[in-house]
Order: sequence, then structure tokens, then C-alpha cells
Amino acid sequence: MVRKLFAGIIVFSLLLVACDKDEEEKEIDIVDIEVMDIDEYAALYFPDAEPIDSIGMYVIVTEEGVGEVPTDGELLYAYYVGKLLDKAPNEATPFDTLHHRPDSISNNSLISFHMNMDKEAVRQYISGWYSGFAQLKKGSKAVFLIPDSLAYGDSRRGIIPPNAALMFEVELLRIK
Repeated sequence: MVRKLFAGIIVFSLLLVACDKDEEEKEIDIVDIEVMDIDEYAALYFPDAEPIDSIGMYVIVTEEGVGEVPTDGELLYAYYVGKLLDKAPNEATPFDTLHHRPDSISNNSLISFHMNMDKEAVRQYISGWYSGFAQLKKGSKAVFLIPDSLAYGDSRRGIIPPNAALMFEVELLRIK
């Protein structure tokens, strides 16, 4: 009987300790990373860039591809690195990447998605993603500067603060 009582006290104590750790972990503060205004960032690091009329997004093609731009419904394969507009492009804080650059292209080493320009449809990615890729030909490399209105708006996404413009360095490898 004493053994069962003693074992019960130990189990109860361990549960209390585990609960206390959960409480402590919930109190972690997320500190917003200071990001620049999209137009100031473009003027500073991409001075020749012009925003796409009416949407305020920049698509800076760094290497021109060949062929036609993708059309609705086509399957695109790409590499990308998503960064915050907090420092120079090569030093900016990354928040997401799929840029392995393997010796051969495989479906596990790059992202694939269907081009979807229907603004009313439920999309897999942010609106700016589709607007940017709509400007690129197969083989193009580019930098997208996407305003918060075409990204996550006033929502927080991990380290991405609310109302943050985003940068994506992309390479469009294949269109099917």
C-alpha cells in the first residue's frame, strides 16, 4: 500500500513539473524584426527597378529565360529563397528556402505548383508569388519584392512580422 502511495506521489510530481515547463514555454516573446518599406528597399538596392503598375510589386529579372511566360493551369518547377527586407539582399534574414541546387533536377529538390491567376480562387501560395512568376520565362532568375498586401497582410507568419513586404530570389526551371 505504501509503495502504491509513494509511486502515485512520484507520478503526480512529475506531471506537475511537466505542466510547469509547458507554462514557461508559452511565455516566449516573439520580437519583430525591423523591415524596410518596399519602395525604400527597391530604391536602395535595386535603383533601376520599377514597380508593376497597380500592384506595387517589383520583379527584377537578373537572368532572362527563353520562351513564353506561363499561362493559367501550367505546372511550374522552381527554386526559391524567401527573405525579409531587413538588410542588403545577400545578408537579409531568410524565412523559407527550397534552393538545394542538386546536380540533377528531381521533384524532391524543388517546388512545383500550378499557375493560378484567378484572384477569387483558393491558392496554395501568396498572391505576389503568382504575379511574379507570371512575368518570367523558363530559365529566368529573378528577385520579387512583394508588398504586404500581396503577402500575409497584417498576419504574423513565424518570423515574418505583420505588414511586412517580402523578398524572394527565384529561378523558374521548368514549365509543363
